[in-house]
Amino acid sequence: MSGAYHGFDEYTQLMPARMAPLTQWEFMLEVVMVNGHYVMTTFRLQGERNGVTIDLRGGHLMRLTDDGKVVEGWGFANDQDALDDFFSA
Repeated sequence: MSGAYHGFDEYTQLMPARMAPLTQWEFMLEVVMVNGHYVMTTFRLQGERNGVTIDLRGGHLMRLTDDGKVVEGWGFANDQDALDDFFSA
């Protein structure tokens, strides 16, 4: 899942293709914090893929342009090993 995604199409088409097959994917946004050109979100993620389940919390940190476009982003999970195992299943 990690890597560089360039543009809206890659982010919305390539990333989901790399995630497949998913039998469950629930992403619940919890908190959004804004500080200038940076946005931090926290979330809870529950999913199932090839019989492997996941339930974790994480966050995304994004840097925005003056007109609100995301130009950089970083994702964090409270259990990175479980997330890696999930997408390796």
